[in-house]
Amino acid sequence: MYSPFQDILHTNAVPTDAECDNIHALLRGPHKEVVDLTEEIARLQSLVEEASQKRAKLEEFIDAHLALVSPFRRLPDDIVRAIFLATLPLTRNCTLSHMEGPLLLGRVCRSWRALALTTPRLWASMHIVVPDPSQLELLTQKVAVWLDRSGAVPLDISLFYSRMAPSSFDISSMMSPIVAVSRRWRNIQLIPDFLCPDLSPEDTPLLQSIAFKNDAESSLKSAMFLATESLRKLECLGTPLIINGPISWRSLNHFTVYSILCDDALRILAQCPALETCQLVLRTAHEVLGSPLHPQHIPLPRLHHLSITHSRLADSRPFLDNLALPALHSYLCSFRGFGPAGIMLGALLPATTGHLECLEIQLRRLGSASILAALADMPSLEELRIGREPRDENRDRDPQFLAHLTPPSGGAGPVLCPRLRRLTLKQFKAVFDDTLLDFVRSRTGVRLEALRESTGLDIAQLSHFACSLQRPPQRDVRADLRRTGCVTNVTYQQDSAVLYSPLEGLDDWAIRQ
Repeated sequence: MYSPFQDILHTNAVPTDAECDNIHALLRGPHKEVVDLTEEIARLQSLVEEASQKRAKLEEFIDAHLALVSPFRRLPDDIVRAIFLATLPLTRNCTLSHMEGPLLLGRVCRSWRALALTTPRLWASMHIVVPDPSQLELLTQKVAVWLDRSGAVPLDISLFYSRMAPSSFDISSMMSPIVAVSRRWRNIQLIPDFLCPDLSPEDTPLLQSIAFKNDAESSLKSAMFLATESLRKLECLGTPLIINGPISWRSLNHFTVYSILCDDALRILAQCPALETCQLVLRTAHEVLGSPLHPQHIPLPRLHHLSITHSRLADSRPFLDNLALPALHSYLCSFRGFGPAGIMLGALLPATTGHLECLEIQLRRLGSASILAALADMPSLEELRIGREPRDENRDRDPQFLAHLTPPSGGAGPVLCPRLRRLTLKQFKAVFDDTLLDFVRSRTGVRLEALRESTGLDIAQLSHFACSLQRPPQRDVRADLRRTGCVTNVTYQQDSAVLYSPLEGLDDWAIRQ
């Protein structure tokens, strides 16, 4: 809008009395127009609000009727039940909570509740956390209701002591309804303090898996039901619990124990010819072989995955030399703590590694030369996972380790791990970003084709590469990595920047930190 006072608007100029009178006269018209526009806006807003309310009522009317013809409402009950089952947790048992599982589904509507109550498989999985004694009766009632609603289907049950509960108290009242349905036990996690001594193998004909994850000094000697030939998987914390138990070792396929002596492990493995996977935490150093029990030849013809975690063991070869592992293709080796200085990876591996397809190493201070020497004997290796950055001859982080896994251009030298498809590196720091990129490029795309032609070898293409770096990026190569066609996941650890502040030394600065 034109104003005769344009030249002094938005300035600090002081108008004269005459100019003030002229300004007031000039604004009479705009003031009236503002009032009129405000009234018009209020009228239009009222119309909009009225129309919005009408629309909301119409939408509510439409939605209510469309809900009656919803395709989901017309689904057969068996389809809805299948959808309900798909909502259950995949990797654990369902908690006795309204936040998931059948209790959550039953809160949606009356028809869903009716379906949930008549779907036994929804109630056949339960994770029971033993509370403090004052809450035990209520939990016992809830468990009994779940078991009743589970009908006659096999049961997956896990029990665990709450941190709020005493370390040990009588839970027989809660265990009573669980023991009463032992013929339906399939996968069970029990509390060692309550081992159901009155149960026999005939009382647990469906039992496939049992786990003991609470600390206990008790033994399984009285748990006669573990002799059931249906048992395929056993997991426990320590040796005292199982060493003299009546376990059906011959039928066992999967065995995990988190603390065991080497000799005890060999004694158990000798009874497990059907074992397919095994995870051991070896508690103490292996004694010199020489007793009548050792050395021995323990055939494990079906064992395809072995995981060994060492505590103070410097050399696992005496232990592994007792095992015949013709089917082993996956091996994990780790140490609790730093492990012995100068240990050679070969001393921690089975005698024959040429058929290994997957190797995971979780060892601190392991030398690059040691790892590379071991990898040279693994032509079939397809997946490699290294949890700590290898060290050079000075025991510093080796920035060139990955370069040794990068095939030379033109096939000028041997190719380590020609079948490698997946590589995962964790807690690396010294390796250069350009080295990461060069490695991935050397095993993908044009460079891989050229390498195949020059060597005549059927070298596998790298499909997955992951690396977590404990440093900021030197040069962010993630976009270049994606262009190789390999699925990559490279993460950096950003250093927190230290910024200058004029508030330093004051309470305000300390609060903002």
